[in-house]
Amino acid sequence: MNRTLLLAVLLLASQYLYGQSDWSFESKIEFNQYSFYRGSIDQKYPITMYLEESYKSCDGQWSRWSPRIVYGWYMYDKIGKKIPLVGHVCYADACETYKVLYVPDDPVNYSFDDSCGMSDAKEVFRQERFWDPGQMVWRMKGGEELPVDLETEHEFSFFTQANLILKMNDIGFAKFDLSRLTDNKYIDYVEILGQKWIDNHFHIIFKYSHQSNPGSYGYGNCGSGIEEFLGYIKVDKNFDVAAFKTIQTHSCIESKDTEVIYDIDKPELGIREEN
Repeated sequence: MNRTLLLAVLLLASQYLYGQSDWSFESKIEFNQYSFYRGSIDQKYPITMYLEESYKSCDGQWSRWSPRIVYGWYMYDKIGKKIPLVGHVCYADACETYKVLYVPDDPVNYSFDDSCGMSDAKEVFRQERFWDPGQMVWRMKGGEELPVDLETEHEFSFFTQANLILKMNDIGFAKFDLSRLTDNKYIDYVEILGQKWIDNHFHIIFKYSHQSNPGSYGYGNCGSGIEEFLGYIKVDKNFDVAAFKTIQTHSCIESKDTEVIYDIDKPELGIREEN
């Protein structure tokens, strides 16, 4: 479909959209805090593995470098049954192992010992700190260790993808990339405060925020801090961004708070700092 025809379709749809008034802007955030791997055990048994990292410590020592619990599963590709995994990762130089994953005897009721181990696990995956990222070893309980080779298909990251989505009759109609508009790759919260169609434009006021220090797990300077913002976006009848503005209202890093004037019932007035 060429651009002229596409615009014609969009304009016809927009006439229906405005006439029915059944529209709304919603936010959607995609998080990347998971890892996805494909590989094999002993170069014979193809497997897939999925892991999520938690904020919980497995040894009760709440410091930034404490081993943290990870959850997930792996499966033999030919069988297709997910096998639960639980274990820990440790980023401190003092840690001998970077990652250890267990298949617990009971996937519901299990516990770690004082060193974050699980002696009664049915299977264990282990990765030493200075091994290649995709290199692990695996063993059954009482068995010998076998090499594991994994290719990363999705890397764990604190980056996010935040969008505003125009929906018509509950169907996504247009998408606006907040991460690009704000030049912020860590947005983890968005709330729309006001939205209105007037003078052939959409006007939306929203607030958004992210952790001051993503990945700090609450430790260090501003580890539990928040960076907060107000945003205004104006979208024309061709669904192009006609105006965009953002003001930071709170910052732990810079130790500041800014008062912003806006009216959620009249978002067309935009936002501005209080004099």
